[in-house]
Amino acid sequence: MKGLIIKDYYMVKKYLKFYIVMIITFSIAYACGADSAFFTIYPSVLSGVLVTTLLSYDESFRFLEYSATLPITKKTFVVAKYAFALIMVGVMLVINTISATMNFVISGNFSVTAVLMQVCLLVLITVLGFALTLPLTFRFGQEKGRIVYIMVIGLLSGVFMGIGYSDNFIPQNSWTACAMLLAASVLIFIISMILSIKFYEKREL
Repeated sequence: MKGLIIKDYYMVKKYLKFYIVMIITFSIAYACGADSAFFTIYPSVLSGVLVTTLLSYDESFRFLEYSATLPITKKTFVVAKYAFALIMVGVMLVINTISATMNFVISGNFSVTAVLMQVCLLVLITVLGFALTLPLTFRFGQEKGRIVYIMVIGLLSGVFMGIGYSDNFIPQNSWTACAMLLAASVLIFIISMILSIKFYEKREL
């Protein structure tokens, strides 16, 4: 499984640099004081769907068929993809914490609770990005997965842009809400991975 994760890293490095540049650019803009929710939400959406894009590349390069000749089970392949997704969640956790902290400091609204609440919401957004697309991509393949990918991009961007502009969606001092967001992220992650394993094990390559 370690080899599969390293493979995905090199895939991102070679073919998906644009995603990384966009994530960093928007995060820096938000850290420098941009007051639009778009600058903080869009990087999380991008990072969430990046994993699905990796799976699409695997299918395009026929790596799925090649992996069937290796001592790698379908379950291991799926778990490796989710492990890489978890790494992306961790990376975005660090980036979002830094950018949110700097933004709140510049705007004069800094508080540990406010930063934590925003970061927890962004963790959920990141998880939703791949949790909604990966199971269907594993089930139906790249072509139908691409349609789902586009729909999820639009859906998440629209919904969470609305959330970003809503002052009352999450109480800024609610630690309970933060715990609920993290719990929802973990639950969605687990359910998505279980579905992906079941779908991929039934799929004919």
